[in-house]
Amino acid sequence: MWWTLIIGLVLAYPAFEMVEEWRLQRAAQKDLVEMRRHAASGHRWDATRGQWVG
Repeated sequence: MWWTLIIGLVLAYPAFEMVEEWRLQRAAQKDLVEMRRHAASGHRWDATRGQWVG
């Protein structure tokens, strides 16, 4: 019985990793779109303030 649980967890772990990688990649794509939108409108990133300056 225990081996069934262990094998199930071993098989499920890669699926959890795939979902996490997909979530992180999706968040990075959203950030990139937002940065491109700011750059296209002529805004500059102020590193001292940590914000976009128009």
